[in-house]
Amino acid sequence: MILGPIKFYIACVRRAFVGWFGKISGWAGTLALLIGVILLFIDLPQNLGDLAAKAEPAFFLTVFIAIFATRLFLAPYWLYNGEREAHARIEEARRPALSVSLPEPAILSSISLDGNTSESLAGTRQTITRRWEMDVLALHCSNQGEIEAEQCRAKLLSAARLKDDGTEDLGVVEAVALPWDKLDPEGSLLANIPPAETRRIWIGGVRSHGHFWLFRDVKALPIEYHQLLGKPGTYRIVIQIEARNVPPQQISLEVICSEGPPVQNGVVRGAIDVKVVAQGAPRVPSGV
Repeated sequence: MILGPIKFYIACVRRAFVGWFGKISGWAGTLALLIGVILLFIDLPQNLGDLAAKAEPAFFLTVFIAIFATRLFLAPYWLYNGEREAHARIEEARRPALSVSLPEPAILSSISLDGNTSESLAGTRQTITRRWEMDVLALHCSNQGEIEAEQCRAKLLSAARLKDDGTEDLGVVEAVALPWDKLDPEGSLLANIPPAETRRIWIGGVRSHGHFWLFRDVKALPIEYHQLLGKPGTYRIVIQIEARNVPPQQISLEVICSEGPPVQNGVVRGAIDVKVVAQGAPRVPSGV
């Protein structure tokens, strides 16, 4: 128990000495040099010459005592402030840090098998399957911090379709929440991301002939958003990712939707291409 206060006082004395002793010595030496130069050109009485010779040690001692006393008085505050800043740096390094990027490869493929089996009166069975594929656009959201990112949300802030003349046809008037699970879009609009884990933000998929639809139930969206992205073309979209304990960030994507390759094995699918246009916080432009 006794060593704690003793260590604290020793640290205060050490902190009061650090970084200034050499400067005071230099100032005293400079003063002595100036006095010596002045004495070369001015004849002083004996008593004044002796006083000038004592000026350097007197100056050094006076300044030393004054500065040491001041710094010793301020040392506890400096130690406290230094520990507080170090603690803040540690907490800043530990806090959640969300990193958003396109997956590799950037376009995912979703395959679904459906069908039915019938049985004849003779007891034989026949199965008919239906298969479809589509290109899916999603983002990877990784927590690179040491604390869980709580109540993460992903929002589509704007979606603009580029016309042939280069102008944008804005198709969104308010933010649309994006799901973290494409199989349960309406039940996965919030997510907690533990440290060192990655979750996917599901944006939408391209259906046959290049039509692009969000992974949201049409009954859950306003009627003007039912064809928010819709027909084939080039779109600029801005997505914002935020959490309760993480500052928001945004990413702007250019998405090109088109009709896919010729029908193969009865499967008709669209095609999609995507690239990151800009990324940052708190807001990036929808087009660059």
